[in-house]
Amino acid sequence: MHYVGIDPSSNTGLVILDENMKVKLEYDISSKEEDKIKRAKKICDILINTIYHVVGNDKCEIAIEGFSYGSKGKSVDFQYGLGYLIRS
Repeated sequence: MHYVGIDPSSNTGLVILDENMKVKLEYDISSKEEDKIKRAKKICDILINTIYHVVGNDKCEIAIEGFSYGSKGKSVDFQYGLGYLIRS
């Protein structure tokens, strides 16, 4: 069993713990892609591949940080899109 924590953002945080709650991986995922849709897809691809590489076919529980509904600024739309893409 593994435990996965994801903090979706333009610099997406990922942590993977083993069954003893020891950290197996701490990783920040980002992309320099200019297009927001391509950047979100790239981050999701890296995220999924990294999780699969560490966890393999083992069971895991995944926790994803919730949306920051009160946030303002130009990157909010990207964070919402990325959050939904990760969840899907």
